[in-house]
Amino acid sequence: MLLQKLNKNKGFTLVELMIIIAIILILAAIAVPQLIKYKESQSNNNELKVLTQDQEKVIDQEDKAPQPPKQKEVNKEKGGMNKL
Repeated sequence: MLLQKLNKNKGFTLVELMIIIAIILILAAIAVPQLIKYKESQSNNNELKVLTQDQEKVIDQEDKAPQPPKQKEVNKEKGGMNKL
């Protein structure tokens, strides 16, 4: 008799399954927008990092590039003839 009762209560009812599906859908409705926001913020952070790295590369290249001579040095190289 006890064995028959255990076999009878095996499994879930339709109502229980619908409640579980509803809970999962509610959790998904909460989680998906947060996930989208997180991905967008990470994308923006990555773009900012790339721009910062590019800016640092440009600054490094400017520091390594030869500097043009100053005006006084140019006049000295011409023999001091800056008046016509």
